[in-house]
Amino acid sequence: LLELGILGLRVQRWCEGHTWKYDYLAVAASSCHDCSPCRLWWNEEWGSAEGWYNFFIGKGECPGGPPDWVIQKIIKLHLTSTSMWTINPIQDYLDMWNDLRSKNCKNDIINRPGQTENCWVWRCHKRMEDLCNEDKFNGFLKKMNQ
Repeated sequence: LLELGILGLRVQRWCEGHTWKYDYLAVAASSCHDCSPCRLWWNEEWGSAEGWYNFFIGKGECPGGPPDWVIQKIIKLHLTSTSMWTINPIQDYLDMWNDLRSKNCKNDIINRPGQTENCWVWRCHKRMEDLCNEDKFNGFLKKMNQ
């Protein structure tokens, strides 16, 4: 891919996870259309989530859920990665803010490779017009991106 000038994709849980070591010619992503959003991953693959927590947080007991601050940490790691681009799904951004989370994270998945039912039917549970009016959240995102 590098020879063709095509960026690679780095989803933290699919590789060693050191976002500060990602190739510049890559896209850093907290998740993508072919895997569970972070909150669902945390609940479906507890062992992996616990390993992530112990490595990247390293203090205390791994929380269930996960709480919004854990998703904030995951997103921040990607925003500060060494990759040229960071593209995170909106589901992961909304999960950083408790009031904006969907009621059931199982409804947030876009595609499950190898399955044919209920794929590519995801719709955001929040209207974009309403998200534009979420001043505290938007201010938080702006600050996070600086």
